[in-house]
Amino acid sequence: MKSFGTWWHDLESTWLVVADTTAKNLRGELRKRMDANDELLVLYVTGDAAAWAGFNHKGSKWLKDNL
Repeated sequence: MKSFGTWWHDLESTWLVVADTTAKNLRGELRKRMDANDELLVLYVTGDAAAWAGFNHKGSKWLKDNL
C-alpha cells in the first residue's frame, strides 16, 4: 500500500491512499496482492464528500490535508 503514494493506516484493516491513478486501476494492482480471504473496496473521496469523527489530532490533520 505504501508504494502507491501518500497513505494513512489507522483503522486496523482499512487503508486510505492518495494515488495518482483511477479507482479501477488501483483495484487491479491491489487485487494481484490479495489473499483468498481478503476483501477490497476502492473509493474516490474528496473534500465535501468526506466527514469523520473520533480521530486524534494527527489522524484528523492527515484527512484534512489529503482529502
